[in-house]
Amino acid sequence: MARKPALSKETLVALGAEKLAGLVLDEAMANAGFKRRINAALAGQSGPAAIAKLIDRRLAGLDRARGFIDWDRVRTFRDDLQGLSDSIVKELCPAAPALGFARLLRFIATHERVFNRVDDSSGKMQDVYWQAIEAIGAAAAALSAADAAAVPEAVMAALGDTEHGY
Repeated sequence: MARKPALSKETLVALGAEKLAGLVLDEAMANAGFKRRINAALAGQSGPAAIAKLIDRRLAGLDRARGFIDWDRVRTFRDDLQGLSDSIVKELCPAAPALGFARLLRFIATHERVFNRVDDSSGKMQDVYWQAIEAIGAAAAALSAADAAAVPEAVMAALGDTEHGY
């Protein structure tokens, strides 16, 4: 019996661009969070402002949303939030550290409203925010000295007075 090839960057490169593009399109059609992440990567070809615009649109949607998320939609919602966080950390922060840092703080600031809309007794939703908070350090390290000096106050303002333990 043939051994399964290991999933690695090298084996994926060996598949070729055409095959990978097909796989990415298939997954993007089935996974909204992944589709948003791909759209952010594609927007990155136009520059960091285009990525920031996509992220701002999603963050504005989180700010406006008020409805409770039923238990059967929590996983999809969590995956969507994870995709948004990944787009900020992996696409925007490397391209434009100051823009990425600001969007990361803005994402973290949505935690209170999100937790009021969902039952997160499993803690999986909180994990998404915890990972975003942990990414603050790397994002802040890429800032200019002047911007870095304002990091503690900006982080405390984003976290606010919360009952969720951050």
